[in-house]
Amino acid sequence: MVWFSVGIISAAMSRRRLEEAILRSKDLESSGESVEEGSDDDERYGELFVRHRIPLSKDTHSIYSLRFSPSGKQLAVGFGNGAIQIVNTESGSLVSTLFSGHRTRQAITALSYHPKNNNILVGAGADGLVSFYDLQAQINVLTLTEPENEIHAMDYSMDGTVFATAGKDRHIRLYDSHTSEVTHCPLSHA
Repeated sequence: MVWFSVGIISAAMSRRRLEEAILRSKDLESSGESVEEGSDDDERYGELFVRHRIPLSKDTHSIYSLRFSPSGKQLAVGFGNGAIQIVNTESGSLVSTLFSGHRTRQAITALSYHPKNNNILVGAGADGLVSFYDLQAQINVLTLTEPENEIHAMDYSMDGTVFATAGKDRHIRLYDSHTSEVTHCPLSHA
């Protein structure tokens, strides 16, 4: 009975904190005030600081995924129609559109930069496609397909030799980064 009580208290506290955060963000948004930026040595982690509001085009549907570049100067944005855009985090300006989206494409649910080659961005989608983009040339260099799967997560190993995908089919697939072949399926649930 003690565990049950603790769980209820913990859930209530989490809900209260979430409600407070939502109310605070609505207050910031409706007031139109800019929030002062904290100093680097400021350790008030409970404060909300809005650095930039980045307007995006309205025809790309909802945002499903985000990934900062390793330098933090760019932000990859994945949209509900399969579009992928790169935004400058310092100015808020659009750097490039890697894929403009299409009504037959589904959401980009995961984005990842290659850990050893920051010029490569990978986007995985709910349509089972894993697309590799050369950021400098702004082209798609390779697309893999996982038939009958909706990919929800994707990431690289620290050394960049392996990347993993997981999705609706409840399989984790490990791919060799050099051959783009599945090397192992360590966990699969029927």
